[in-house]
Amino acid sequence: MSNRDLGEMGEATLKSWAAQVGVTANKAGQDKRGWDFILEFPNQQFEPNTSSYDKVIKPIQCFVQVKATDNNTGSLAIKLSNWVRLVNTELPAFFLVLDFDGENDCQKAYLIHIYENEIRKVLKRLRKLSLKINSGKLNKKTLNLNWNEDDLIMSLDGSGLVESIEKNIKDFKTYSKRKIDLIENVGYENEQGKFNLNLSIPDSYKSGDFGEFWVDFSLGLTGDIEINSGEIWDMRFGITAPTPEKSIDAGSTIKANPQPILEDILLMRENKNGKEIRIPVKVFVPSGVEEVAKENHLKMLFKFPEGNIIISPSQSFVKYNINIPDGFQSYQFKELDLIAKIILFMFDVDGEIEFYIGADSLGKGEISESLLPKKFYKWAKTIRNFTEVAKFFDIFDQLIIKTIELWQEKDKLEVMNLIINEKEYKNNKLRFNFNCDDVISVGKKFCIPHVTNMIIGQYNLMVVLCYLGKTVEKDDLHNLDYLIEVDDFKIFRKQALNREEEWIVNPFYNNFLSNIKYLYSTGVR
Repeated sequence: MSNRDLGEMGEATLKSWAAQVGVTANKAGQDKRGWDFILEFPNQQFEPNTSSYDKVIKPIQCFVQVKATDNNTGSLAIKLSNWVRLVNTELPAFFLVLDFDGENDCQKAYLIHIYENEIRKVLKRLRKLSLKINSGKLNKKTLNLNWNEDDLIMSLDGSGLVESIEKNIKDFKTYSKRKIDLIENVGYENEQGKFNLNLSIPDSYKSGDFGEFWVDFSLGLTGDIEINSGEIWDMRFGITAPTPEKSIDAGSTIKANPQPILEDILLMRENKNGKEIRIPVKVFVPSGVEEVAKENHLKMLFKFPEGNIIISPSQSFVKYNINIPDGFQSYQFKELDLIAKIILFMFDVDGEIEFYIGADSLGKGEISESLLPKKFYKWAKTIRNFTEVAKFFDIFDQLIIKTIELWQEKDKLEVMNLIINEKEYKNNKLRFNFNCDDVISVGKKFCIPHVTNMIIGQYNLMVVLCYLGKTVEKDDLHNLDYLIEVDDFKIFRKQALNREEEWIVNPFYNNFLSNIKYLYSTGVR
């Protein structure tokens, strides 16, 4: 037994198994570079004319280090330098433990895949060693290889070896990418780094508690903060690197990049009058400031297009920031409508507001008076006026506009609102001045045909209607003979054409005339 060369026996066994299934076993040198063999599987076989030769999947290649033993303890010390080479290669790598148990033929075989658990173990050991001043050479350090029955090769031959390798590799085409991803990312699951910074704190925070500054910074509310000096340190497996990854020079800036914890509907309800509004928002809370912030510093940030709302539950504090979108930029109209509703709500509320996400109350806040400029109110009213028009033409969800277009079509918008809003019309009567050669008595009924349109966004909005009314008085002020007051109107057709689509008037008038005949034949005004 003393003359047994287990190393040669192990290598001979691997070569024999590989030859049985057409796998090429290329010896890489005895323990010289961390693996004993490179296994190359045979090319994939396929029928001619059934696949393109350039699309044939590359055959499996993998590294295998053979360990033969007569004493199976389930554990073996391996040089750390060997571990590092097997971990860092993009190709699959394995330890093949052959248990001869004192016999001439292998009695049991174990294939240990160097993958996530082993990669994690090796890289963590390397990170710890890097902190020691006299860590020594890696080939002088060892790390245990462990195996159990889960690693057992069921058939002690070439087929059993190939089956175990393929089961571990799964998809060889994507293997390298998956392994590189593991190498780069294991150990960073909880935290990736820390920084030591000397910052120029804005003057608005210098007189107060710095806890509020860190809360606002983590929410992205402070903007860019100037750095006087600083260092960034890599952290892996919770262990800080021995030297900083980057030094930061004076004059640089830093800004937080917060991520929302959820997207939901924020309900704001005024307790005094019961007015409420629902706003789709992204919800942000402070992160990483637990050690420096007190409960009274904590805030919640709710973001929506062109604005945000900040509440501090412990202080009943509410702050909101809303921007009027650039009139010459294109926006989804439904986003503009949401901003307009929020602005009008803010102008309308008086007193305490309660905030909810779902059924959960987030706290209350007092808004004594609106801090928004009065021009915001006018802007919001114009947007909301057009909302009714957009819904009337069924274009609300797809409409994209520049708000300047609404001001350019302001007069037509007022008329269009009267046309589609019967309640509004009863409070704002339309009147027409006109001249006529005939003598017309006061009270004479008229029917005035009209085709009107508005060009907004990507649409040309058309309406065919007639005004039904009567003469009410002579208009000496404007030197016109007669004044007609519209009592009612009838809409015969509405249509949202593409902006570039040609407007053909005649079909609209023909449609109108056929309906007028029907009106008068049935006696309907």
